[in-house]
Amino acid sequence: MQELFGWTGKMLRINLSNHSAAELSSMTYASRFIGGRGLASRMYWDELNPSLSAFDPDNHLYFMTGPLCGTQAPAASRWVVLGKSPMAVPEQYASANLGGSFGAVLKWAGLDGLDIYGDSLKPVFLVIEQGGTCRFEDAGRLWGKDCFDTIAALEEQYGDTARVAAISRAGEMKVRFANIIGSDGVSATKGFGAVMGSKNLKAIVVRAEKAPLRAARPEAFKQVRKDITALWKGEGSGRFWNELNLEDIEKIKDI
Repeated sequence: MQELFGWTGKMLRINLSNHSAAELSSMTYASRFIGGRGLASRMYWDELNPSLSAFDPDNHLYFMTGPLCGTQAPAASRWVVLGKSPMAVPEQYASANLGGSFGAVLKWAGLDGLDIYGDSLKPVFLVIEQGGTCRFEDAGRLWGKDCFDTIAALEEQYGDTARVAAISRAGEMKVRFANIIGSDGVSATKGFGAVMGSKNLKAIVVRAEKAPLRAARPEAFKQVRKDITALWKGEGSGRFWNELNLEDIEKIKDI
């Protein structure tokens, strides 16, 4: 199953209330739900009380990769954040889709995703490292900083292999449209920054070296990559300009 769907087979369920983390199998649903969004959605509906508010400590927030995230598969670098959105009236389950390399590094660390719940008594940030280990660090020095300063400080502290997802003051104050901002300038909407703030979770740092992820059928995987990339190469693809269309530019200038 793991080889067929590209999952590592492992998630972390993180309890911020008592600063603990436990391994969770991602394979329970993987045979029926291909993709981090589908897998986390099923977990959400199976395990959460629908009456919980977005800011309830028992509400869960999921950070999920896809089965091909972290590989050389075209357009497979996306990752998602899922949970109950405080923006909706009434509050509803929602998801946000992000790019950048946070998802790939999470997969290289050996994890398909994170399932986070509870709330910390003091501001913390999580550090996820190679092998899927997790530790809790004091975020007091970062509390009150904007997300860009927070990301810069943590990337400097943890090095070139680190990627960060963080919140700013708006998230800390539970402003209902606050975003999560990540390394490489990515952003998750739906008010999930406020959900992190309600949990006193300032940021998540993921640090791992690039890891080769073995395809179940390497030759078939190679052929699919070749077929997809062929769609945007060549003069007849319509996917790029071989040269600048100066005539059209001149028309715009003359208007």
